[in-house]
Amino acid sequence: MLRLYNIKEEYVEHLRKKEERVLYNKNEDRPYVGIVLTINEMNYYVPLASPKAKHKTMHNDIDFRKIAGGRYGAMNFNNMIPVPDNCLIPIDFSEYDEKYASLFRHQYKEINAEREIIVSVTEHLYELCLKDLNELTKHERKIKERCCNFHLLEKMCKAYINQNNSDNSTTEEDNTMDTLILGGTYRHYKNKLYKVLHVAKHTETEEPLVIYQALYGDYGIWARPLDMFLEEVTLPDGAVVKRFALVEEE
Repeated sequence: MLRLYNIKEEYVEHLRKKEERVLYNKNEDRPYVGIVLTINEMNYYVPLASPKAKHKTMHNDIDFRKIAGGRYGAMNFNNMIPVPDNCLIPIDFSEYDEKYASLFRHQYKEINAEREIIVSVTEHLYELCLKDLNELTKHERKIKERCCNFHLLEKMCKAYINQNNSDNSTTEEDNTMDTLILGGTYRHYKNKLYKVLHVAKHTETEEPLVIYQALYGDYGIWARPLDMFLEEVTLPDGAVVKRFALVEEE
């Protein structure tokens, strides 16, 4: 299944240093929302656009595709970018107001219903953009001109990963503090308490999932990707805090 993600602001700014066609992340106030596909053995992030009146009169093309005829926005394949795993932020629908949460749910459903078509379109576009202009038709040239320079961005992505790995090698000991404590009580950044029960694996992707129980209300049991459970979030005032902070160990 194709999931929805945001991207870290610093990575977007890294790419924009040499490729101005990379969309602004708007300081994460109105961040990218998009899906991730595998192209040329790399993660490629395809940004989504919110529904706009102009979408109704636009036609699907190799670099643009409406979601449910434009009702739920569109996919801008021309602005897709390679992105490292650690710069992807999975979207938690529950952290948005109902207007946006509803839009995200509809986008998620419609995109996954057309997954095979979307994968085929992006692969075709990628191959087209790697060709020389003299190999393209007039229409294809216009499409290539609208697209980001994928070859350049892949080099920048790899450079970012190499630099990040170098920086992380000196802080590996500090990162042990991020280890999940089974049976531990954690406080969500919105101040609710939860108890971690176990770590499971997704049946299809083998992605690790934290199984945890609310310590309030009906004591519901929830599952969330491990990376997402341990990540940090940026508050409206700019403060960066852990999504879940350990309160006590069992």
